[in-house]
Amino acid sequence: MATPHIEDFTIDDRGFIFIIESCHSKHFRMDFHRHDFFELSFVLGGKGQYEILGADGETRKVPVEANQILLWDGCIPHRARDEAKSPLQQLILIFDESYLVNSDVRIELRRQLSLTNPLVIRNPLSTMPLKTLMRNILIEKHGKKSLRDDIIYAHLLSVLTTLLRSSTGLEQVAGESTDARIRKALSHIHEQYFHALNVPDIASYCALSVRQFSALFRKYTGQTFIQYLHAYRIEKVKTALRETDKSITDIAFEVGYDDPAHFIQRFRKVENTTPTQYRKTHALKASTTG
Repeated sequence: MATPHIEDFTIDDRGFIFIIESCHSKHFRMDFHRHDFFELSFVLGGKGQYEILGADGETRKVPVEANQILLWDGCIPHRARDEAKSPLQQLILIFDESYLVNSDVRIELRRQLSLTNPLVIRNPLSTMPLKTLMRNILIEKHGKKSLRDDIIYAHLLSVLTTLLRSSTGLEQVAGESTDARIRKALSHIHEQYFHALNVPDIASYCALSVRQFSALFRKYTGQTFIQYLHAYRIEKVKTALRETDKSITDIAFEVGYDDPAHFIQRFRKVENTTPTQYRKTHALKASTTG
Protein backbone atom coordinates (compact mmCIF):
# COMPACT_ATOMS: atom_id res chain seq x y z
CA MET A 1 0.00 0.00 0.00
CA ALA A 2 1.42 3.36 -1.05
CA THR A 3 2.28 5.85 1.72
CA PRO A 4 -0.15 8.79 1.61
CA HIS A 5 1.31 12.17 0.77
CA ILE A 6 1.58 14.45 3.83
CA GLU A 7 1.93 18.22 3.57
CA ASP A 8 3.60 20.20 6.36
CA PHE A 9 2.48 23.75 7.07
CA THR A 10 4.35 26.25 9.22
CA ILE A 11 3.77 29.91 10.04
CA ASP A 12 6.88 31.99 10.72
CA ASP A 13 5.11 34.50 12.97
CA ARG A 14 4.89 33.97 16.70
CA GLY A 15 2.07 34.95 19.00
CA PHE A 16 -0.50 34.95 16.19
CA ILE A 17 -4.21 34.24 15.90
CA PHE A 18 -6.28 34.04 12.71
CA ILE A 19 -9.92 33.18 12.09
CA ILE A 20 -11.64 32.40 8.79
CA GLU A 21 -15.00 31.17 7.59
CA SER A 22 -14.46 28.23 5.24
CA CYS A 23 -16.94 26.65 2.82
CA HIS A 24 -15.66 23.72 0.76
CA SER A 25 -16.34 23.77 -2.96
CA LYS A 26 -18.24 20.99 -4.74
CA HIS A 27 -15.06 19.20 -5.87
CA PHE A 28 -13.00 19.96 -2.76
CA ARG A 29 -10.20 17.51 -1.93
CA MET A 30 -7.64 17.73 0.86
CA ASP A 31 -4.35 15.86 1.34
CA PHE A 32 -3.16 14.69 4.73
CA HIS A 33 -1.37 17.57 6.43
CA ARG A 34 0.32 18.61 9.67
CA HIS A 35 1.00 22.03 11.10
CA ASP A 36 2.85 23.75 13.94
CA PHE A 37 -0.16 25.58 15.40
CA PHE A 38 -3.45 24.82 17.13
CA GLU A 39 -6.59 24.56 15.02
CA LEU A 40 -10.10 24.96 16.42
CA SER A 41 -12.95 24.24 14.00
CA PHE A 42 -16.65 24.89 14.54
CA VAL A 43 -18.75 23.02 11.97
CA LEU A 44 -21.40 25.46 10.77
CA GLY A 45 -23.03 23.11 8.29
CA GLY A 46 -22.64 20.09 6.04
CA LYS A 47 -21.51 16.59 6.92
CA GLY A 48 -18.34 14.64 6.52
CA GLN A 49 -15.48 13.13 8.40
CA TYR A 50 -11.92 13.84 9.44
CA GLU A 51 -9.43 11.10 8.64
CA ILE A 52 -6.46 10.68 10.98
CA LEU A 53 -3.33 8.92 9.76
CA GLY A 54 -1.69 6.90 12.52
CA ALA A 55 1.99 6.03 12.86
CA ASP A 56 1.11 2.49 11.78
CA GLY A 57 -0.31 3.77 8.49
CA GLU A 58 -3.88 2.98 9.53
CA THR A 59 -6.56 5.62 9.06
CA ARG A 60 -9.11 6.43 11.75
CA LYS A 61 -12.28 8.32 10.90
CA VAL A 62 -14.09 10.92 12.98
CA PRO A 63 -17.61 11.75 11.69
CA VAL A 64 -18.57 15.43 11.96
CA GLU A 65 -21.71 17.46 11.32
CA ALA A 66 -23.17 20.86 12.12
CA ASN A 67 -22.68 22.33 15.62
CA GLN A 68 -19.69 20.17 16.50
CA ILE A 69 -16.22 21.39 17.51
CA LEU A 70 -12.79 19.87 16.88
CA LEU A 71 -9.53 21.04 18.46
CA TRP A 72 -6.16 19.82 17.10
CA ASP A 73 -2.56 20.57 17.99
CA GLY A 74 -1.63 19.86 14.35
CA CYS A 75 1.02 17.24 15.09
CA ILE A 76 -0.84 14.27 13.65
CA PRO A 77 -1.59 14.02 9.89
CA HIS A 78 -5.28 14.62 9.18
CA ARG A 79 -7.62 15.69 6.42
CA ALA A 80 -11.29 16.55 5.92
CA ARG A 81 -13.57 14.54 3.65
CA ASP A 82 -17.00 15.92 2.77
CA GLU A 83 -20.12 13.81 2.44
CA ALA A 84 -21.44 13.83 -1.13
CA LYS A 85 -23.68 16.85 -1.78
CA SER A 86 -23.11 18.16 1.75
CA PRO A 87 -19.82 20.12 1.83
CA LEU A 88 -18.50 21.17 5.21
CA GLN A 89 -18.81 24.79 6.27
CA GLN A 90 -16.55 25.72 9.17
CA LEU A 91 -15.45 28.60 11.32
CA ILE A 92 -11.72 27.91 11.77
CA LEU A 93 -9.55 29.52 14.42
CA ILE A 94 -5.76 28.99 14.37
CA PHE A 95 -3.23 30.22 16.92
CA ASP A 96 0.22 29.24 18.13
CA GLU A 97 1.22 28.20 21.62
CA SER A 98 3.13 31.39 22.37
CA TYR A 99 -0.08 33.37 21.89
CA LEU A 100 -1.33 31.82 25.13
CA VAL A 101 0.48 33.82 27.79
CA ASN A 102 -1.84 32.25 30.35
CA SER A 103 0.28 29.23 31.32
CA ASP A 104 -2.51 27.34 33.14
CA VAL A 105 -4.65 27.21 29.99
CA ARG A 106 -1.65 26.24 27.87
CA ILE A 107 -0.67 23.44 30.27
CA GLU A 108 -4.21 22.04 30.45
CA LEU A 109 -4.56 22.27 26.67
CA ARG A 110 -1.41 20.21 26.18
CA ARG A 111 -2.48 17.73 28.86
CA GLN A 112 -5.86 17.01 27.31
CA LEU A 113 -4.50 16.82 23.77
CA SER A 114 -1.88 14.33 24.95
CA LEU A 115 -4.77 12.06 25.96
CA THR A 116 -6.91 12.52 22.87
CA ASN A 117 -6.08 14.41 19.70
CA PRO A 118 -8.32 15.90 18.45
CA LEU A 119 -10.76 16.86 21.15
CA VAL A 120 -14.25 16.56 19.69
CA ILE A 121 -17.30 18.09 21.35
CA ARG A 122 -20.66 17.03 19.93
CA ASN A 123 -23.23 18.17 22.48
CA PRO A 124 -24.90 21.37 21.18
CA LEU A 125 -25.43 22.56 24.75
CA SER A 126 -21.64 22.81 25.01
CA THR A 127 -20.84 23.95 21.49
CA MET A 128 -23.45 26.64 20.83
CA PRO A 129 -22.06 29.13 23.40
CA LEU A 130 -18.62 28.66 21.81
CA LYS A 131 -20.02 29.46 18.37
CA THR A 132 -21.06 32.88 19.64
CA LEU A 133 -17.62 33.53 21.13
CA MET A 134 -15.89 32.52 17.90
CA ARG A 135 -18.22 34.78 15.92
CA ASN A 136 -17.27 37.60 18.25
CA ILE A 137 -13.60 36.99 17.48
CA LEU A 138 -14.36 37.15 13.75
CA ILE A 139 -16.24 40.42 14.24
CA GLU A 140 -13.41 41.92 16.31
CA LYS A 141 -10.77 40.98 13.72
CA HIS A 142 -12.58 43.24 11.24
CA GLY A 143 -13.69 45.89 13.72
CA LYS A 144 -12.19 48.93 15.44
CA LYS A 145 -8.58 48.69 16.62
CA SER A 146 -9.28 50.14 20.06
CA LEU A 147 -8.81 47.33 22.63
CA ARG A 148 -9.28 44.80 19.81
CA ASP A 149 -6.34 42.55 20.76
CA ASP A 150 -7.37 42.41 24.42
CA ILE A 151 -10.97 41.58 23.53
CA ILE A 152 -9.93 38.83 21.09
CA TYR A 153 -7.60 37.29 23.67
CA ALA A 154 -10.36 37.34 26.30
CA HIS A 155 -12.77 35.64 23.89
CA LEU A 156 -10.20 32.94 23.05
CA LEU A 157 -9.59 32.21 26.74
CA SER A 158 -13.34 31.90 27.22
CA VAL A 159 -13.55 29.46 24.30
CA LEU A 160 -10.66 27.33 25.54
CA THR A 161 -11.61 27.27 29.21
CA THR A 162 -15.21 26.37 28.37
CA LEU A 163 -14.04 23.67 25.97
CA LEU A 164 -11.44 22.19 28.31
CA ARG A 165 -13.79 22.10 31.29
CA SER A 166 -16.57 20.52 29.29
CA SER A 167 -16.96 16.79 29.69
CA THR A 168 -20.51 16.66 28.29
CA GLY A 169 -20.42 15.50 24.70
CA LEU A 170 -16.64 14.95 24.71
CA GLU A 171 -15.78 12.25 22.21
CA GLN A 172 -12.32 10.76 22.61
CA VAL A 173 -10.69 9.41 19.46
CA ALA A 174 -8.06 7.50 21.44
CA GLY A 175 -8.46 5.75 24.76
CA GLU A 176 -11.88 5.40 26.38
CA SER A 177 -14.66 6.60 24.12
CA THR A 178 -18.33 7.24 24.48
CA ASP A 179 -20.31 4.00 24.44
CA ALA A 180 -21.16 3.12 20.82
CA ARG A 181 -24.80 2.55 21.77
CA ILE A 182 -25.07 6.08 23.16
CA ARG A 183 -23.40 7.49 20.04
CA LYS A 184 -26.05 5.61 18.09
CA ALA A 185 -28.78 7.14 20.26
CA LEU A 186 -27.39 10.67 19.85
CA SER A 187 -27.17 10.28 16.08
CA HIS A 188 -30.78 9.10 16.04
CA ILE A 189 -31.89 12.10 18.12
CA HIS A 190 -30.02 14.54 15.86
CA GLU A 191 -31.67 13.05 12.78
CA GLN A 192 -35.18 12.45 14.16
CA TYR A 193 -35.60 15.11 16.88
CA PHE A 194 -38.80 16.46 15.28
CA HIS A 195 -40.58 13.11 15.72
CA ALA A 196 -42.29 11.84 18.88
CA LEU A 197 -39.32 10.08 20.52
CA ASN A 198 -39.50 8.24 23.82
CA VAL A 199 -37.17 6.31 26.11
CA PRO A 200 -38.56 2.76 25.59
CA ASP A 201 -38.35 3.01 21.80
CA ILE A 202 -34.85 4.46 21.66
CA ALA A 203 -33.62 2.04 24.33
CA SER A 204 -34.89 -0.82 22.17
CA TYR A 205 -33.27 0.81 19.11
CA CYS A 206 -29.94 0.68 20.98
CA ALA A 207 -30.52 -2.92 22.17
CA LEU A 208 -30.65 -1.84 25.82
CA SER A 209 -33.19 -2.10 28.60
CA VAL A 210 -34.79 1.18 29.67
CA ARG A 211 -32.80 1.11 32.91
CA GLN A 212 -29.47 0.44 31.16
CA PHE A 213 -30.11 3.07 28.54
CA SER A 214 -31.14 5.73 31.05
CA ALA A 215 -28.04 5.12 33.19
CA LEU A 216 -25.63 5.15 30.24
CA PHE A 217 -27.24 8.19 28.63
CA ARG A 218 -26.94 10.23 31.82
CA LYS A 219 -23.35 9.02 32.32
CA TYR A 220 -22.19 10.24 28.91
CA THR A 221 -24.33 13.38 28.47
CA GLY A 222 -24.94 14.49 32.04
CA GLN A 223 -28.66 14.71 31.25
CA THR A 224 -31.73 12.53 30.98
CA PHE A 225 -32.93 11.59 27.50
CA ILE A 226 -35.89 14.00 27.77
CA GLN A 227 -33.69 16.88 28.95
CA TYR A 228 -31.28 16.35 26.07
CA LEU A 229 -34.06 16.04 23.47
CA HIS A 230 -35.75 19.27 24.54
CA ALA A 231 -32.44 21.12 24.76
CA TYR A 232 -31.51 19.98 21.25
CA ARG A 233 -34.90 21.04 19.89
CA ILE A 234 -34.58 24.45 21.57
CA GLU A 235 -31.18 24.98 19.90
CA LYS A 236 -32.86 24.33 16.54
CA VAL A 237 -35.62 26.77 17.48
CA LYS A 238 -33.11 29.48 18.42
CA THR A 239 -31.36 29.10 15.07
CA ALA A 240 -34.66 29.46 13.24
CA LEU A 241 -35.64 32.50 15.33
CA ARG A 242 -32.34 34.18 14.54
CA GLU A 243 -32.02 33.26 10.88
CA THR A 244 -35.59 33.07 9.50
CA ASP A 245 -38.81 35.06 9.63
CA LYS A 246 -40.98 31.98 10.10
CA SER A 247 -43.78 32.26 12.61
CA ILE A 248 -43.11 30.90 16.09
CA THR A 249 -45.97 28.40 15.69
CA ASP A 250 -44.46 27.05 12.46
CA ILE A 251 -41.01 26.76 14.03
CA ALA A 252 -42.42 24.93 17.04
CA PHE A 253 -44.26 22.46 14.79
CA GLU A 254 -41.17 21.86 12.65
CA VAL A 255 -39.01 20.84 15.63
CA GLY A 256 -41.63 18.52 17.12
CA TYR A 257 -43.94 20.60 19.35
CA ASP A 258 -47.63 20.23 18.45
CA ASP A 259 -48.85 22.35 21.37
CA PRO A 260 -47.66 26.01 21.14
CA ALA A 261 -48.35 26.63 24.83
CA HIS A 262 -46.26 23.63 25.84
CA PHE A 263 -43.49 24.76 23.50
CA ILE A 264 -43.39 28.29 24.96
CA GLN A 265 -43.27 26.80 28.46
CA ARG A 266 -40.34 24.59 27.46
CA PHE A 267 -38.52 27.46 25.78
CA ARG A 268 -38.95 29.73 28.80
CA LYS A 269 -37.67 26.98 31.10
CA VAL A 270 -34.45 26.53 29.08
CA GLU A 271 -33.80 30.14 28.00
CA ASN A 272 -35.52 32.11 30.78
CA THR A 273 -37.31 34.20 28.15
CA THR A 274 -40.04 33.79 25.53
CA PRO A 275 -39.40 32.94 21.86
CA THR A 276 -40.77 36.37 20.87
CA GLN A 277 -38.42 38.22 23.22
CA TYR A 278 -35.50 36.04 22.16
CA ARG A 279 -36.08 36.98 18.51
CA LYS A 280 -36.39 40.70 19.37
CA THR A 281 -33.20 40.62 21.45
CA HIS A 282 -31.26 38.89 18.71
CA ALA A 283 -32.54 41.28 16.07
CA LEU A 284 -31.43 44.19 18.26
CA LYS A 285 -27.92 42.75 18.62
CA ALA A 286 -27.66 42.08 14.90
CA SER A 287 -28.61 45.66 14.03
CA THR A 288 -26.14 47.01 16.60
CA THR A 289 -23.19 44.93 15.34
CA GLY A 290 -24.14 45.61 11.72
